[in-house]
Amino acid sequence: MTAENNTAHDAADNTGSPAPGSFDTIKRFIFNEKDIRGEIVQTCQAYRSLIADHAYPRNIRRLMGEMQAAITLMTETVKFQGSIMLQLRGNGDLVYAYINSNEKQETRGLASWNGDIDEFCHWTKLLGKDPVLTITIIPEAGARYQGIIDLTHDHLNECIEDYYRNSVQIETRVWLYCDPDSVKAAGILLQKLPTDNPEKLESDFHHIATLTDSMTEGEILALECDDVLYRLFHQESVNTFPPKPISMKCVCSRDHFRESLVCLGAAALEDIIREQGSITVNCQSCGKTFSYSPEEAQSIIEEARKQEAEKAASK
Repeated sequence: MTAENNTAHDAADNTGSPAPGSFDTIKRFIFNEKDIRGEIVQTCQAYRSLIADHAYPRNIRRLMGEMQAAITLMTETVKFQGSIMLQLRGNGDLVYAYINSNEKQETRGLASWNGDIDEFCHWTKLLGKDPVLTITIIPEAGARYQGIIDLTHDHLNECIEDYYRNSVQIETRVWLYCDPDSVKAAGILLQKLPTDNPEKLESDFHHIATLTDSMTEGEILALECDDVLYRLFHQESVNTFPPKPISMKCVCSRDHFRESLVCLGAAALEDIIREQGSITVNCQSCGKTFSYSPEEAQSIIEEARKQEAEKAASK
């Protein structure tokens, strides 16, 4: 197989040992003699940043790592400007979990749960009755699309495969791996391409998927990306493309929260000032804190009063 020589930023796991240099990247590849394309993603620092400021139970940390790997694979299959969100809503101990990624592979996400939970039970047992998993595609231009992903399978990768098969109508295989203790996650995606020989493609796809089934979690979380591809497909002719970096990037900012504070209304903001003396906002996604001085707070209150007056005048 052939491979490009590319550099990737380093990351480290909880134990301080460095992750392979290919981590926190996603790489596309294509089989030269088969109508099959693929992607491989490995995350460490992006995954760590995703969960760093949250006391998630172990099984929710694993779920967030798998969801981050999944959303990056899914985002790379859609060529557009915008973002994609996976959102899981439960009716049990797990209230919700979501992951968002854009075309730059900048991810963010959050999970919420109720009380003390069994950290080692399967995530599907936390969901309760009638959980819902949705995918929302939000282009910068054009209408958004939302689809529901079947949750009858026990594993997230199988649910995503069903989505591609039934909604996108592209035969797709997905593998997801996550070790919440070493704070590493990974994923592989294979897809069929249009072909004039469907019988050969069916046989080829089964063969390549069988090879990929042999990959273990320990291997993909320890090896360089190119070593993973060589380990799986060294007897195939494979062309790889330059890797794309993955990061955890929150959209929060002082201006973002200022707009949210204005929407609270002048009376609510004045109550906060009376009780606390100032206004401080914590971002639930990344843990950043934004503090507004008394002068800034007064400016926000005046803006809220102005908006309230304009709304009243328009009625």
